[in-house]
Amino acid sequence: MSLGRKGGLDKRLKKISKQEAASIKLLEKQESELVKAVEENKRLVDTILVKESPAEVKLRLEIEELTGKIGLLNYQLQEIKDTREDVHHPLRVRGDVLNDKLAVVKAQLVSTRNMMSRS
Repeated sequence: MSLGRKGGLDKRLKKISKQEAASIKLLEKQESELVKAVEENKRLVDTILVKESPAEVKLRLEIEELTGKIGLLNYQLQEIKDTREDVHHPLRVRGDVLNDKLAVVKAQLVSTRNMMSRS
């Protein structure tokens, strides 16, 4: 190989080496900027997206209020059912009294018929 060709090859290799160094420097700069961008985005996520928006707060409070109302209504419904199903409810007590009177009248009727049939 001649000296002229060797000198041209050396120049190309130096040029390639400089380009590689420039590429590494550019990639390192891009990496540094991307790291900063990722950190900044994380801070934004932490400060903006973690907090509830006013619409979310409004809906959550409305849901909590409605949940409370549902609980109260279910409690009131259960109290009404318990009162209606209570064995000491006035209508049930009156029914028991009427059944007792009916039993006494039936017994008196049987007794009276028995007496009449003996005479």
